[in-house]
Amino acid sequence: MKWAFVLDIGSGSKREQMHRSGFATEKEAAARRAAALAQLNDGTFVAPSKVTFGDHLDRWLENSVTQGWSPNTRRIRETAVMHAKRRLADVPLQALEREHFRRFFAWLLREGKIIRTSHGVVSGPMKPRSVASIYGSLRLALSPAVEDRLIRFNPVIGTFKTPKDGGGEEMQTWTLEELRAFLHAIAGRRDAGLFATALATGMRRGELLGLRWRDVDLVGGRINVRRQWTMAGDKGWRFQALKTGTKAMRTIEIDRFTAAILERQRELVTRERVAWGGAYTNKDLVFPYADGRPQDGSQVTRRFKYAISQCPDVPMMVFHGCRHTHATLLLEDGVSLKVVAQRLGDHENTVLRNYGHVLPRGAAIAASRVAAWLDDGEADRSVSDEAGRLRAEVDALRARLAAYEPAGHTAEHREQSVSGGAAEALVPAGTPDDSY
Repeated sequence: MKWAFVLDIGSGSKREQMHRSGFATEKEAAARRAAALAQLNDGTFVAPSKVTFGDHLDRWLENSVTQGWSPNTRRIRETAVMHAKRRLADVPLQALEREHFRRFFAWLLREGKIIRTSHGVVSGPMKPRSVASIYGSLRLALSPAVEDRLIRFNPVIGTFKTPKDGGGEEMQTWTLEELRAFLHAIAGRRDAGLFATALATGMRRGELLGLRWRDVDLVGGRINVRRQWTMAGDKGWRFQALKTGTKAMRTIEIDRFTAAILERQRELVTRERVAWGGAYTNKDLVFPYADGRPQDGSQVTRRFKYAISQCPDVPMMVFHGCRHTHATLLLEDGVSLKVVAQRLGDHENTVLRNYGHVLPRGAAIAASRVAAWLDDGEADRSVSDEAGRLRAEVDALRARLAAYEPAGHTAEHREQSVSGGAAEALVPAGTPDDSY
């Protein structure tokens, strides 16, 4: 004989009952009913539901239209949902346990990446930062389920440790010598201005492709970053204004070499506008196609990689590596974390996490400079030689800076500007005279 119980769980005039059966004894059935009743009274009761995790994720995306997500955020969330449904779509929402997600994230790290090749689709390991992004999206997706009392707790929380404090992978960056070799190799190419500006400012690809001439002050040496050209899901590419008051909306100081690069870019765009005549699409863009239309970001990346492939001494990297190279060289040259964060439009903690591996090298440089101060002639000759080299570099940099530093330009301005720092050296000697 089996025992069962019935419990009224509706509220107000709406009557709803919960039926549970299959208990071996009357005592067991009564205990389960008492526990359910206690949860009902203290507000922690969760009504039984047959909704699957996949169904919940679909509803979450449908309801997200009220959340004001940017197109890029929506794409990130949709990607996370796609990966989650590959493994967990059919699991009942109320049956989800923390172990489900621990195993899911371990699977992503091991073989979750989808790689499309000429021979079909294969699997590969996913980077920790990509898994961290999926973790964040799924944690957010289950929050409404807790609020609506579909589940008692969020089983995603704490199941994946986000890489912090430089614990993630180091993205490929270039040394100063590799950067100069690349700039020399692309001199004369139509993309030279775009690639050089990316390296000299650390701007994101979308920010560069959305940049307008009205936001560039070549005389004052400033670029005002106000919008981006971004992929908006099914709507395709579109311009999107950066949120007012965020760190992404910023002003970047540029040196005279970068200003010269942009001046030549303006001459190029002007020639192309005249050549195309009435067929030209004038959107005031700094880096458009030859006919004035906004460029496809994926095509820019492909051309960037092709340009690298023509430079045998320069390692391959993605376009975003220009941003990482810019930040890395500035930090290695002693520019403060705060100033680098301002130029990138990031929080200082984000810069510290992404570039923590650079700081030990910066510390070694600092130690060498201290040795130069204290060297009385009796120190180890190798230390003295290094100190002399560093002093010579500093003196040469000061001489170059004095040669073009405007009157009234203070030391504070030097720290805030690319000029006087590593970014001035981003452009090879003679570059301002090279033609595109």
